[in-house]
Amino acid sequence: TLIGEITPIIGFSGRISREKGLKYLLPALVKLRQKYPQIQLFLAGPFGSEVVGEENYFAKLQNQIAIDHLPVTFLGRLTKAELGAFYRHLDLLILPSTNRTEAFGLVQAEALLIGTPVITTDLPGVRMAVKLTGGGVVVPIKDSIELVRAVTQILQHPTEFAAKKISVRAQQIFDSQKTLTWYRNFCDSAKT
Repeated sequence: TLIGEITPIIGFSGRISREKGLKYLLPALVKLRQKYPQIQLFLAGPFGSEVVGEENYFAKLQNQIAIDHLPVTFLGRLTKAELGAFYRHLDLLILPSTNRTEAFGLVQAEALLIGTPVITTDLPGVRMAVKLTGGGVVVPIKDSIELVRAVTQILQHPTEFAAKKISVRAQQIFDSQKTLTWYRNFCDSAKT
């Protein structure tokens, strides 16, 4: 497996950049280790020199991880197959975005379709996947304490955030045929 049998396993998927809010996730991880000493954070996505203009930010994150001795692993870019395996191995996915212009998070829909609960921030596009499916928790932006609370809530209430329940609801919401039909109808109505 990509990750192995560590628990709990928290993941992030996306480019490692300022607006993704990882600097708020690290202090949350410090607090979470008090309750969950075996907790691990795996970050999937481009980082360092792969993300133009974010090299210094990445260096700061690495420095903070080293100072706090945090259990963080950078996986880099994953193939589609690896990404699916990544989501399946997570206890939850966290997207602590801080960018108010960020759109709907496709990685959330991917994780939810597999049945992985999601924690995301209360931003217009970003919060929609969790709000529509009920498959996670929405927290205020830039709030490490609320991230801790949300992680704890999901880990302590596994039946509320059961994979099958989340996956079924996500499949109903993100059904590709329904989406295609909606766009066809929309385009047809625009012609008249």
